[in-house]
Amino acid sequence: MPDSRNIVLVRALVNGLPVMAGLESFSPPVVEKTTEDDKGGRFVGIKTVVGATLGDFTLTLTSSDAQFIRAMGEGEDAEVTVLGSIKADDGTSVQIKHEMSGEILKADHGDIKVGKDSLTITGSPFAYTYTEGGSIVHDINGKTQKCIVGGKDLLAEARGHVDL
Repeated sequence: MPDSRNIVLVRALVNGLPVMAGLESFSPPVVEKTTEDDKGGRFVGIKTVVGATLGDFTLTLTSSDAQFIRAMGEGEDAEVTVLGSIKADDGTSVQIKHEMSGEILKADHGDIKVGKDSLTITGSPFAYTYTEGGSIVHDINGKTQKCIVGGKDLLAEARGHVDL
């Protein structure tokens, strides 16, 4: 296993509009299992997984082009894709892909000052897919109840029970 990996190149698409040189940073949604305490006759209680949540994502762009802000007001879900190329210190490289569908919640221009312009877009996804090297790591969709976390489909059997 390599000691370190470096992002070599990154590109984003917001509603099909490409962003490359203007992409300063990206924070993908945090995928978190939600739990409840379960003691039920036990002396030592345990936590039982009862669901999963998706955190917000952010894109910071070095250009505040109005076309990206318009994604807030279109009344439709925004589609955001971030593609990256990662190279490990052992010379291997792999593609990463983050795909999100959801609502754009905030477009923050930050401080207006002479020089660099920036725009930070914050969105709340209902669907998120993360693939690395062509393999699915996470594929979560709150509308269809697909819930692959860490490569394992947590709801496959349950969806089958309810004919989904």
